[in-house]
Amino acid sequence: MAKLQGLSQLKAAGGFVSREPLKREVTWVHTNEAGEEVSDTFDIFIPRSTLASVLEERPKEAKPVPWELSKSLLLADDKGKPVAISYEEACYLEPTFATAIMKVIQEERKPKNSQPPTSSSATSSQPESSAATP
Repeated sequence: MAKLQGLSQLKAAGGFVSREPLKREVTWVHTNEAGEEVSDTFDIFIPRSTLASVLEERPKEAKPVPWELSKSLLLADDKGKPVAISYEEACYLEPTFATAIMKVIQEERKPKNSQPPTSSSATSSQPESSAATP
């Protein structure tokens, strides 16, 4: 384990989150107007989790899934630039479309390289904390 010194080393080690969103491909299986099942693939952009995004509270009147989508989804505009959708727009997403997007976002937000605690103070009798995103 190395001791990090200085801002540049902290940034290089990942202590600060990149402002570039993650580009991910989504496949949406749905029924078209002719009643045929079709599969469409498209790209979404996911802003990276930051301290500010983790601490941001959902307003009581906001529904959880549209709120999460409005904070976790960027779609390409006509020029290919990632742009956010509003909470109101997220409320009007077609349900299977929203579900396909949420699956990709949730997969991306899963902790990576997580390892179980190695401390001897960790016991199975302690309740696990759940930090579920509303």
